[in-house]
Amino acid sequence: MFFDKEKKDQSKATVLRGLLELFVMNECRDWASPKSILEKIKIETNDNWTPNLAAFYSTFRKFERKKITNARLSTIGDKKIIEYKLTKKGEEELLKRKNELREGVKKNAFVMIRITSYILCDNRNKRNKLMDGIIKELGEAYE
Repeated sequence: MFFDKEKKDQSKATVLRGLLELFVMNECRDWASPKSILEKIKIETNDNWTPNLAAFYSTFRKFERKKITNARLSTIGDKKIIEYKLTKKGEEELLKRKNELREGVKKNAFVMIRITSYILCDNRNKRNKLMDGIIKELGEAYE
């Protein structure tokens, strides 16, 4: 199967944008600055992902416009910074998106495990044992 490079890149960008938004929302459960959130992304990804800064900063403007976050001006030392925190609407949106992500991960994990276990496991018992471990970890099978 051949993929159009432009469509493939757009798809990757869409997925990363969705993860970026979710990460920002998750960090804004309490007051957080964009700088602290970028640092957290750096730590959590072992420096393997640096979001596009234009997309990153526009996320905060978008969230304010949609009433997902509130902003405040804070002073740390002698520096003024803007911090953001989820509104009630933002907390509801975060919960909704987390549930959607959880279901998507479950579905994709089971597809991946079924295929890789079929390829890697020499016999049915090994494959079933691997699948049972995944079901135990994720809490249920995804059919």
